[in-house]
Amino acid sequence: MIDQRSNVTGRLTPLATAEVVLTDEDRAAVLRLIFHPGFSTAKTVSEHAGRGVGLDVVNAMVRDCGGRIGISTAPGQYTRFKVLLPKSATLQSSAA
Repeated sequence: MIDQRSNVTGRLTPLATAEVVLTDEDRAAVLRLIFHPGFSTAKTVSEHAGRGVGLDVVNAMVRDCGGRIGISTAPGQYTRFKVLLPKSATLQSSAA
């Protein structure tokens, strides 16, 4: 999960890495961090990672189409992104 990756890469302060019980609302807030411009857990900048450009752009484009992105995750197992678009947006893009 993001907080685990941030801890491994040294992105969190010692206070932030203390054992804390998160509510579902807190977990959702942490997951929303990945959509902030400039967010990255990469240790170094490369051609493909570390510049903090990515999901913020995807999120903006999906919202412009009237959609949203759902996230579900199981730490150490998977993170699933579900892009939900209204039918009108799907029909418009296929007609173009």
